[in-house]
Amino acid sequence: MPSALGNLSNLESLEISSWFSGPIPYAVGLLKKLTSLRIGASGFSGSIPNSISNLTCLIVLDLSLNDLNGKAIIC
Repeated sequence: MPSALGNLSNLESLEISSWFSGPIPYAVGLLKKLTSLRIGASGFSGSIPNSISNLTCLIVLDLSLNDLNGKAIIC
């Protein structure tokens, strides 16, 4: 997933399936208008970035079926 993703500041929904691998980029947490983040079964691995807690408008979060560790803390 390209780090330039963080430049899409008006993005409200992001859905990725089976296209990427490696860690979820920190830049995802810069998408503060996201209401839906669906990246289940996408091949991501590693830690869930703390930046996900910046997504205060998030209603839907799907991180299932990836090889992730850690906790996503969203208040």
